[in-house]
Amino acid sequence: MEVRPVNHYIKRLFSQSAIYGIGDIGGKVLSLFLIPIHTYYLTPPEYSIFNLFILFYSFGLTFYLLGINSGFIRYFLDERYDNRDVFSTAFLFISVFNVFLSIMVIAFSKELSEVFFGNIEYKGIFYYGAMILLLESLSSLVLLIYRAQNNPVGFITAIIVRISVILGSNLIFLSILKLGLYGAVLGNLTGSVSLLLFLSFEVKKLLHLKFSLRLFKKMFRYGIPTVPAVLSLTMLIMIDQYLLKIFGFFDKVGIYAVGYKMGMALSIIITGFRFAWFPFIFQVSKQKEAQKIFSTVFNYFNFFLIFFYLLISIYIPVFFKYIFSPVYYESINLIPIVALGYIFYGYYENFIVGIYIKDRTQYIALVITAAAFLNIVLNLILIPIYNIHGAAWATAVSYLVLALLGYFFSQKFYSIKYDFLKMLKVISGGTIIMIVSLILKDVHILIKLSFPFLYFLVLYLLRFFKTDDINLIRSLFRKDVK
Repeated sequence: MEVRPVNHYIKRLFSQSAIYGIGDIGGKVLSLFLIPIHTYYLTPPEYSIFNLFILFYSFGLTFYLLGINSGFIRYFLDERYDNRDVFSTAFLFISVFNVFLSIMVIAFSKELSEVFFGNIEYKGIFYYGAMILLLESLSSLVLLIYRAQNNPVGFITAIIVRISVILGSNLIFLSILKLGLYGAVLGNLTGSVSLLLFLSFEVKKLLHLKFSLRLFKKMFRYGIPTVPAVLSLTMLIMIDQYLLKIFGFFDKVGIYAVGYKMGMALSIIITGFRFAWFPFIFQVSKQKEAQKIFSTVFNYFNFFLIFFYLLISIYIPVFFKYIFSPVYYESINLIPIVALGYIFYGYYENFIVGIYIKDRTQYIALVITAAAFLNIVLNLILIPIYNIHGAAWATAVSYLVLALLGYFFSQKFYSIKYDFLKMLKVISGGTIIMIVSLILKDVHILIKLSFPFLYFLVLYLLRFFKTDDINLIRSLFRKDVK
């Protein structure tokens, strides 16, 4: 086995993270562009309904995929199995199973409308939802092929197609045809259709009408333990919006969603990292210095994550009032709180490496379920007192507990010595900049925009950077050498 220096693996991971991050950046940028469009053409109650529909979609997609996506990529990467057999088995199962689920969604659309919206007036939204879930579940499976084959160009192209269609169709349905809430949902459906049509070329190459029961059982057994974890994670991310509705803050759901989505922009970095991280874990775990590589990855991931946290927490509030109606100004203060929660989520994604390497994925469900349960409890306590601000802090604290639990269980199976002194310096640097930003909140806008870049100076004064650090960071921006 070829032995490479630690820096080689770090650079490769962050390069791939940046590439896959571009695809997720597109999705998040689309979301950010759609927020002012939706908030302009939809009333706050309609925008609240739209976000509760997204909650339904997020929960529904987990049942539509049923963990087969996790099992699929696991065995698609296994050289002992034929790729066409793996793909065909997964694709055929999802196709048949999800047609049945979509029929059930349509059949119970009244009941779903009552549960999510409190009345049956919007049951028609679930007709669109059933079709969106069917199309998106199939597309999600095909997109995994690009990741497994290290084909970021195909991945990004597919995402760009989807983004363009959704953005264009939303503008047509909302601004020209004046379809309101249904126009926003129909825009998502149009994007789902376009994505699957684009991916049909990839489907044609790999699909043959052969279903392997043996392979299906393997994928199902591997993936099904992840379903409770995904459901719990979805609950951790989105249940606060539903609880706001339950506690009578229905009109606040849309306002909360705006602040949450802005703070959630930090997930661009995390998702790009995670797309490259999963294959990277199994490739590097065979190396002699694997633990050192994983520890070094965390150092630099944390360094960049805090920097982008500062950009989001300082820049977005500066420009917020130029983009949104005054009715949404209340959500500005939520942005740094939500983004803080996503820092902890990024830590969790790093810390659970040992759980993946040792195939103890059942612990992921345990950890996320515990954090989700805590999130519900904190929301029940804080929302009646602090409404949307209570929901934001409940999420941030729950993500912190998620990271701590992930670290605890993963270390039991695969010990990694993290450099917590470096971690403390990075957190301290970010905290200092945020405090300065809050104290000098009324300074000139150009001075305010310079604050995130003072982070590098603070870390230099804290002696975070060593020669190896500087050389590695420089290498990330140079062309790779084979």
